[in-house]
Amino acid sequence: MSPMSPRLLRPIASGFNPKSISGLAAWWDAADTSTVTTVSGAVSQWNDKSGLARNVLQSTANNRPAYSSTQNGMNVLTFDGSNDRLATSSMFSLGTGGYTVFAVASNAGGFQVLFEGNALNPYMSILASGSTGFRHYDGSAEVDTPSGVYTVDKFFVLEYVISSSSRLILVDGTQQASGAGTSRSAGLQTIGATTSGGFFWNGKIGEMLVYSGAVDSSKRATARSYLGKKWGVTVA
Repeated sequence: MSPMSPRLLRPIASGFNPKSISGLAAWWDAADTSTVTTVSGAVSQWNDKSGLARNVLQSTANNRPAYSSTQNGMNVLTFDGSNDRLATSSMFSLGTGGYTVFAVASNAGGFQVLFEGNALNPYMSILASGSTGFRHYDGSAEVDTPSGVYTVDKFFVLEYVISSSSRLILVDGTQQASGAGTSRSAGLQTIGATTSGGFFWNGKIGEMLVYSGAVDSSKRATARSYLGKKWGVTVA
């Protein structure tokens, strides 16, 4: 009998790929070391895996996040809460049909911005505070009333979903806040601070997925499960 072909013995590829959900606008994955450029252990560039080349950069050495900590055996970016941030060369638009952002991160406490666009009504911005949880910022004030808070220094999977009819914030699959939707344009430019520089993130970021349009709940559950298993975060 002839030996079995090595091709047949090879494991079948399985698992979720963020590109399988339509509308992927940016994908930053710290676990993929080939996408991260470091200088003396600090991140000068984090490349986008979506195929759209929406890389985020930091030319100032003192403002670069570190790339030395690990979560679930993988590398993450660590932002110091005082001046670290990364930004695209120019803000990219997500149109008027809503958007969805997933982020795997942790926070050491405080009142900080995880990511932000600019004042395109609404701001694409998430503020975190250990006492009030996560809030959306609309360009003039924080809105939404969170029903829970996050655990300081514990990794979480955040979902931020806006459509024409509703706005949702979920943490580890549990809805934390909601609000009115919008049909106005929005975009994203900065990770780890405001676009003008301020409210710097004090914690770690492992992965971010950005979609143009409001991803439906079943597809979000698939993406959430993927991120939770990958990064060792228990999600609903």
